[in-house]
Amino acid sequence: MTGFRTARSVRRWLDSLRPPPKIDICAWIEKHARLYNGGRIRLYEYQKEIARAMVDPKVTMVTWRKAARVGFTQLVSAMLAYWAAHDQGNNVMVVQPTVEDGEDYSKDVVEPMLGWPVMALCSDQGAKKSGDTIKRKAWTTGGSLKIAGANSPRAFRRIDLDKVVFDEVDGYPHSAGKEGDQISLGIQRLTQSVSPLAVLASTPLIAGHSRIESRYLEGTQESWHVPCPHCGEFQRLEWNPEGNGPGVKWDAADPIGSAYYLCVSGCVIEERHKASMVAKGRYVAANPDALKKGHRSFDVSQLYLTLDGASWGKLASRYEEVKDRPGELQVFTNTVLGETFRVKGLAPEWQLLYDRRDDYRPGIVPSPACLVTMGIDVQKDRIEAYTWAWGRGRECWLIDYQIFQGSPFDKTTADSPWPPLREYVNRTWEHENGTHLKPLRVAIDTGFATTEVAAFVRGFSPSFMLPVKGASSAAAPVMSNPRAMDLTDTKGRKRRALKVWVVGDHVLKQELFGLLALPKPTDEALKAGGTYPAGYIHLGKNVASEEVCRQLVGEEWDQANGRWRDTYAHEALDCWKYARASLDAAGVERWTDAKWREAEAAVGIHREAPARRPKAQDNVTVTSDVNGMTGVTAQAAPRRTAASSPGPADDWLNGGGRRRRGW
Repeated sequence: MTGFRTARSVRRWLDSLRPPPKIDICAWIEKHARLYNGGRIRLYEYQKEIARAMVDPKVTMVTWRKAARVGFTQLVSAMLAYWAAHDQGNNVMVVQPTVEDGEDYSKDVVEPMLGWPVMALCSDQGAKKSGDTIKRKAWTTGGSLKIAGANSPRAFRRIDLDKVVFDEVDGYPHSAGKEGDQISLGIQRLTQSVSPLAVLASTPLIAGHSRIESRYLEGTQESWHVPCPHCGEFQRLEWNPEGNGPGVKWDAADPIGSAYYLCVSGCVIEERHKASMVAKGRYVAANPDALKKGHRSFDVSQLYLTLDGASWGKLASRYEEVKDRPGELQVFTNTVLGETFRVKGLAPEWQLLYDRRDDYRPGIVPSPACLVTMGIDVQKDRIEAYTWAWGRGRECWLIDYQIFQGSPFDKTTADSPWPPLREYVNRTWEHENGTHLKPLRVAIDTGFATTEVAAFVRGFSPSFMLPVKGASSAAAPVMSNPRAMDLTDTKGRKRRALKVWVVGDHVLKQELFGLLALPKPTDEALKAGGTYPAGYIHLGKNVASEEVCRQLVGEEWDQANGRWRDTYAHEALDCWKYARASLDAAGVERWTDAKWREAEAAVGIHREAPARRPKAQDNVTVTSDVNGMTGVTAQAAPRRTAASSPGPADDWLNGGGRRRRGW
């Protein structure tokens, strides 16, 4: 019996000396990783090679310049689980743009991952382990996961790492306080590891100032090439809607129905070929020598996605909507194409704005406007409020602005600016049709005299009065959901937190300058029935003084340094941003035609409902005979197949449910 025990101990000792079995990482992910709904993951072909690169001992850095929603988050979740289960003792860090983003990542991504069956071997779900927090998880197999914000100076101190994942690096602040570049700090922490790996990923933002772009160019620069179904030529899918070369093409009158891809050889490729093309694709490196340094870099756009929400036609339709709006065009370029955007930050001359002003009565909401929002800016010796009226297409009119003199810290004397501001906010505005309306939303800046602003805000409904602050990231949307901001009084005591909305400064400045540059229709064109372009900004002669016009263009983009710089006072610009962002907070961007007609009818503007279009289930086709007479012909309903018509459950891009293929 003793000899048997000795033999068993020797066998176990010998087994421990054997190299670990070679694991097919893609097969492991598809077996053990889970989607948010609990279903198994099925990787797309372009994801598989990236996963293999992350476990290749010859690779020390993987960079992914990517479009949004191409599967990075779930792929990293799978790799975190794999490292916990198989690379025992490894210390891993995930770096998000901010500490708040890191906390959200822990709740939304890491916590669900801990519920995967394979993680039962690595983590104790029943009880909290010593040292576990929302930002740190220790594995029972050894090693740990730490989640940090790139804006935290202390995040990279006193730690040794084996793997570090830098997520959305183009959204990072310029540095971690006085510590310097966050990516360099994180990579330095890999020095003592025997299997170091740095993973960088982001949707790229600004041309010339994109961290992910720079790192991508240092790597192998691998793009997914797919074969033409007609000639077999392998090629990278390009956008190029206006050029003569290969790319997605369409008829502007019907982008969804007419879109196709023009092959490098001139072949016409239809949407139905995309899935098989992508499945047969392969990565082609433009800089293969970078592999000698252990750096592989990849790029993937939404042109490769085989889901209905990312069809070439729907992407073309979206492009048609935003191509003349710089701020939204940047979002499309970054998130759909996965490319950097060159900012056109030259503001129009203030004199042009002053000279083109319109004649309309100040303080009166003109037709066709039917909404009012207000933006408020707080300065050390005054408070400024600008009131804007809005119509369809975000066409807007400056109808009033007021300056309330006095220190915002003065809340009790007769010179306090707060009582007259409160009265101003609560007033109603007369419409030219004779009705009256209150502001839909009011947004006030919290960057100065924050405690005093908080006291003012709490006197109103939180759905009406929105405390706001500017976003630090150029990637921020027009308006982000509110986050709690801790407050202290003059004695340093903590007060009740204030929920503050985050305004996308960068995207709104681009939008404003693009809209201010729209040409004003001539009087002849307007008399002939012409209209102002969507988003046109009206400035009244009795409202917009020279000072207001100067302030509206009081900043410009500094391409050399990748930031906005002041050229004049810009309170008017800031207040327009707040008033404009208020529309998004109120959900106006999602209004249907029926909702707009309801708002217009409330102020005496009456429009006829659009003629009903035949629905797909009506099975009719509008035809015309040789004499030009039109008619309606009954038609058999087309048969829908799983390959050609994914249902809502398959459409993750549009919020679908039980999707089991990819994410």
